[in-house]
Amino acid sequence: SKKGEWKTKLASPYTVLVTYNSNGKIVDKKAVGSTDGLHVVMDVVATDDGGFYTVGYCELYNEERRGFYDCMVYKYDKNGKEEWHKIFGTSTVDLFNSAALAPDGGIIAVGTVGNNDYDAEGFNKPELSSAACIVKYDKTGKLVWKNIVGGNGDAFNDVCVNKDGSI
Repeated sequence: SKKGEWKTKLASPYTVLVTYNSNGKIVDKKAVGSTDGLHVVMDVVATDDGGFYTVGYCELYNEERRGFYDCMVYKYDKNGKEEWHKIFGTSTVDLFNSAALAPDGGIIAVGTVGNNDYDAEGFNKPELSSAACIVKYDKTGKLVWKNIVGGNGDAFNDVCVNKDGSI
């Protein structure tokens, strides 16, 4: 590619992850995203095996969609190859803002969901009312648990997990 130009077959917007060595030199650049629609990364979490998770939001066209934007979590191996991805959400706008590695190698993702249906169904919050969400996936991508917290306009913007697993 020409200087200052990045070529990819991914849908726009996508994210370019850059790895630097201890001297500040670029050692790797990798575009992550989807060929299937909007894919916005809000946080990257390194795994103990050299891989990483990305979380954010997406608008994928060729798979089941819950709403306008859905929360997303992607797992990549140490070579940047996608291992799995999951979407989570409601019939409106949903976003994962941040994530942290769980002691078992899974991921805790936090953000906001915009309604009381699909993945947020059963939490007894009013229809058309957003709330903060917290979701745990194991390292294979299985949804372990989920919780919806607060009321309209609430969101989690960051998360920290202690070695004992407390959040």
